[in-house]
Formats: sequence, C-alpha cells, structure tokens
Amino acid sequence: MAEKKIAGRLFRVQQPLAREALALQFRVMNLLGGSAAELPKAIEAMQSASAIQSRYQGQNAPSITDEDMAKLSAANSQIIGVVMGILGNMKPDAGVSFLADMVAMAEVKAANGSYEQADIDTEFSTDPTGLYEVVGFVLKEVLGPFISGLMGSMSAKKGAAALARGKSGA
Repeated sequence: MAEKKIAGRLFRVQQPLAREALALQFRVMNLLGGSAAELPKAIEAMQSASAIQSRYQGQNAPSITDEDMAKLSAANSQIIGVVMGILGNMKPDAGVSFLADMVAMAEVKAANGSYEQADIDTEFSTDPTGLYEVVGFVLKEVLGPFISGLMGSMSAKKGAAALARGKSGA
C-alpha cells in the first residue's frame, strides 16, 4: 500500500490481486502499441521522481538542488510523455473509461479521516488538478512490481545465458 498527497488530497493505492494487475498491464501494453517499451522507462522515472521528492519533504528538509530539480523535471516530462502516448492511442470513450478505471483503483481520504474509493467525477469535476498525477501514481504502484520483476528476470536470463556461453567456449 502506498499513499501520496496529490493536489491537496491524500490518495492511497493498495496492491490488487495478481490477475487484476496483470490485466491492467496487458491493457496498457495494448494501448501503447509499438511504444510499450516506454512503460518500464516511465515507471523508472516515477520511482526516481518519488525518491527525489522524498528527500525534500518534512520540516527539516533541505531546499531542492538545481541538479535534482532538473532530474525531477526530466522524470516528470517522461511520465507525461508516456501517459499522453497511452491516451493519444485511444478513442474518447475508451480514454475516459481508462482514466475512470485508474482513478477507481485509488482511494481518497475523506474529511472524516476514512478512505473511500476515488471516483473521477467526484474527485475531478470541479478541480481537474492532479488527475493525471493520480493515474500515474496508480500505474506506478500497480504495475511497478510486475515490471520490475519482469525486467529482473530478463536480466538474470541474459546473465545466465552469457555465463553459459562463456563456459562452453562460445
């Protein structure tokens, strides 16, 4: 489970069941079409941005450095590019449905302190600020572990294959 303050509201995402997360992963890959390879880069950029932001939060946090500000800006640009790539491949109704489904995977902290399932119309009709950030947050939290695992297993296989080639004298 992860929480993030977005546009003045606290959102929370809980890891869904594997089938639901995998269904989302395939949905996103289908939407991305030929640019599916960009998704791991976007997740990595989100993780980088999150790490940078966490260093500068809190009462005694230092001011952000120009170098980290540039890294944060680059990461955010990459994330926006991938999200716009996803949305650019969609018909309007499919795009709205996708965004609504992503928002619904999050919960938002209500005034009474409890968490409620987020709803695109409730959360963003009067103030759309943060909509795409919430979508990015959901994608990172839900798909991040699966993509990291996939990338790790692919790296391990490449390393094992290279090691096997080396031992065989090839």
